[in-house]
Amino acid sequence: MKSELNSFLKNLGKAALTVSLFVFLCDTVFSQNLTLGKIQQTVQKGVSKEKILEELGSPNMVTGSSADQETWIYDKVSTTTQTEAKAESGTVIGGAVLGFIGIGGQASKANSGASTTTSQKTLTLVVRFKGDSVDSFATRMSSF
Repeated sequence: MKSELNSFLKNLGKAALTVSLFVFLCDTVFSQNLTLGKIQQTVQKGVSKEKILEELGSPNMVTGSSADQETWIYDKVSTTTQTEAKAESGTVIGGAVLGFIGIGGQASKANSGASTTTSQKTLTLVVRFKGDSVDSFATRMSSF
């Protein structure tokens, strides 16, 4: 009975750890809402690495130039596609009356097409750390 309880508790602990790790990773990967507003609220000189990680998630790239200097790069690209449908139609009705005899006709034309516009926006954040706190940072936005 005691060994069954120990086994159950070990398995329960492993399951809890697995679920916690999964939730943490999902939160880190899927909630990276990197916006200029979020950057302006979070990144300031002197802010700790832990705070940056907590607010912005893991960076896309990390480089180091010396033992106490590190650079983190966040890069977000968003693509927007807009499709606009176009439709044209026309009707022509013609006729002539010669006495009691009528001559008439009808023609119609339908034309449809669509135009698609795609645009991309990029937001790049470069954070330089000295020790465990922000030393400097820069952002760049572009759209095309």
